[in-house]
Amino acid sequence: MAHEVYLDPITNLYRCFTVRRPAWHFEETRHKVFDEWPGREEAMEAAGHNFTVRTKAVYEEIEVEYTIGHRSIPGYHAVVREDTGVVLSVMPETYQPIQNEMMWNIVDALVSKPEVHYETGGTLRGGRRLWVMAWLDEPWQLEGDDSLTLPRLCVVTSHDGTRALEVMALVTRVVCENTYQAGRSEAIRCGYYYAFRHTANVQERLQQSDEALETVRRHFDMYKGLVQRLATVRLTNTQLEAFVNAFIPLPVHGEITKRTLEWIEGNRDKLRKIMAGVTIPEAHRNTGYGTWCAGVEYLDHIRAFRSSETYFTRTVEPSALKLELANLIFKL
Repeated sequence: MAHEVYLDPITNLYRCFTVRRPAWHFEETRHKVFDEWPGREEAMEAAGHNFTVRTKAVYEEIEVEYTIGHRSIPGYHAVVREDTGVVLSVMPETYQPIQNEMMWNIVDALVSKPEVHYETGGTLRGGRRLWVMAWLDEPWQLEGDDSLTLPRLCVVTSHDGTRALEVMALVTRVVCENTYQAGRSEAIRCGYYYAFRHTANVQERLQQSDEALETVRRHFDMYKGLVQRLATVRLTNTQLEAFVNAFIPLPVHGEITKRTLEWIEGNRDKLRKIMAGVTIPEAHRNTGYGTWCAGVEYLDHIRAFRSSETYFTRTVEPSALKLELANLIFKL
């Protein structure tokens, strides 16, 4: 299996499509490569997305007076592919599956053009995770860095609870699990990542998707404006150090112990390493945008968190801390 792309046992083809260029890790003959932009139906077919899912009760085996029986497990249900009957996951009843078609509806609505240029799409882990990516005719460029463009829009969903429904603008061409993870990290770092949890509420919002889509559009516009402003801010070494000290400040009240000082300086060093590291675009070192990216990376991946849920929340929503981070930079 090529980086978790689903290999159809009947056709012996990977359920994945690309346009013009095959995916790098397997030959053109093992997956669908379109010469021109495909229509939605043929793209969904090639990606392996032409199936629906439903939930079923989950049972456990019990023995009563030497007789084997079954009883349902309260609070849980199975998510099942309707075409094959394969169980994709067992989830709490609060988890509500989002049908594959809704993912494509979101792409169409966000692109907002008569002909959507579907560039790649595919099925991972037997249908447990799916993605579709569209090419944008007018890729957005960040002022001050011609190499940083966001020419692609990618929407991802899962049927096993490992991912929310994700919307990303990114550079990376997603063709497998590895490139998906790279693209996701890129989108989170740049602030172009949004997610909708698999709950009853989100199902209603997606079925009446105007509000949800308008929220995504508004966030995209907000972040474009924000990073464009940040990209024009040039920072001296003195200002960069002032940012580090203000971002991870000394306690205002109480005694400052040696242990506290060591903890603060250790975290400041982590932030300095991010600011000078490879994840910051070379063209934006010593700019407000590069500094903001470093701060976001620290908040999402370095700062201590108490649970995976806390960590997930931080990485999917533009929290007040991240917006305050931009305000701090503007005040330097």
